[in-house]
Amino acid sequence: MNLAEELLFVASELEGPVTCLDGATGNVIREYPETKGTEEILHVDGVLYLLVNPNKWALKDYAPKQQQDQGRVANEYEWDKAPRYLMAVDANTGKLLWKKEAVCAPITLGTDGKVVAYFNGEQVVCLNAASGSENWKSAPQGKRKLIEYNFGPRVLLYKDLILYAGGDGIERALDLKTGEQKWQGSHEKSGYRSPEDLIVANGLVWNAGTTQGGQTGEFTGRNPDTGEVVKKFAPDVPAGTYWFHHRCYLAKATEKYIMPSRTGIEYVDLDKEHWDLNHWVR
Repeated sequence: MNLAEELLFVASELEGPVTCLDGATGNVIREYPETKGTEEILHVDGVLYLLVNPNKWALKDYAPKQQQDQGRVANEYEWDKAPRYLMAVDANTGKLLWKKEAVCAPITLGTDGKVVAYFNGEQVVCLNAASGSENWKSAPQGKRKLIEYNFGPRVLLYKDLILYAGGDGIERALDLKTGEQKWQGSHEKSGYRSPEDLIVANGLVWNAGTTQGGQTGEFTGRNPDTGEVVKKFAPDVPAGTYWFHHRCYLAKATEKYIMPSRTGIEYVDLDKEHWDLNHWVR
């Protein structure tokens, strides 16, 4: 059975374990009892890489006090920075391959099956995926002052690089083997109540300012090896940067299109440098 194609791995309860489901029927195939409290799941080559929270869920006692509670959430409910467990589990047998206590910022966990990388609140950390042993810690990296529960820094593995954007207006590329910084460049705000965009597509590292009406929406594509700006283009339609309210989720991408969420769904063709507007759908 091809695990990647035929099985689903889910944490169906906030404090429950990961469950393996048959993708065609939804039937439970197995559970992984040691994984209770799993917050993030990655699957590569038959191994589950998990971020597991053994503590009480930080928002368990949250209750709204008024209709508009954004300010409270932003100022009172920051990422708790509490230690969690990183785990590697054999998806076929449920055998625990390794377990490591770590401070791991939300949605920064990434792996290619050879290394595991994440942001610990100050540094990017790189582990050996087979053993969980530490390969390196980077120098301190910039970050947003508050990492609220609706935000997360971006950590991407791409070839021999780790790309990082922490919300401080700068994107960085680190050497995958050593953690040394190879380059840094400007990074515009590109998410609202969501992680900012840091996208690799068509061989370039992309970012555009899409959060606020005053931003141009211009896409910038950088050479991933040098950080040099290779391509820049602004929206080619008068309504391209029309702003009502950013849709509160990060952009998606294929090799041909970036799909930002400025007002609805915009298909940005990287070759034709054309914005196709679909503001009627989120």
